[in-house]
Amino acid sequence: MSPARWKSSLSSLLGILVSVLFAVHPVSAAPDSQALPQGIDVLIEGPELCPQSVCGAAIFIGGFRGRVDWNPSATGLFWSAVNHDPLPTVLGGTADLIPNPDRAVDWALWGLPAHEGKVEGGTLTCVMIDPANGNACVVFAIAAALSIDGGGTACFNGYLDHRPLYQDPKKIPKVYGSLSTECP
Repeated sequence: MSPARWKSSLSSLLGILVSVLFAVHPVSAAPDSQALPQGIDVLIEGPELCPQSVCGAAIFIGGFRGRVDWNPSATGLFWSAVNHDPLPTVLGGTADLIPNPDRAVDWALWGLPAHEGKVEGGTLTCVMIDPANGNACVVFAIAAALSIDGGGTACFNGYLDHRPLYQDPKKIPKVYGSLSTECP
């Protein structure tokens, strides 16, 4: 068989295979964007990369898993940088998360792939003390209201765990909880 005829036969065979594939597994048009489920419902966990006392904001980075828009099994990285009042030192004491109205110096930010925004406010509440360390507050509940750039709101409910700071050797504090556009 000549090279030209071989190429022609191979092209015909490839065309038949592609036709069979599309007949067996048809490609449908992308759904209307209005029909796609929108929103966020993820669990996050990660270390406090830098405390506010050192970096001017509490900076967190870590992983998330859950639903992000149309993907029910999304995984990836999250980040957040936020200012707060001095942390409470007594059980039940609170500190405010501070939204920064000056966008040029805005440390009240958060983000996931395809979504980011501002921390609009919230509280840290001391929920656990450590009697072995002078009754230091070691776990803080976090409730934060978030805005999403481009429109929408979200909320974060979770914990900031400072117990690792009191271990020997000291370890890095972590944050964990849920981030959702379905807020109570």
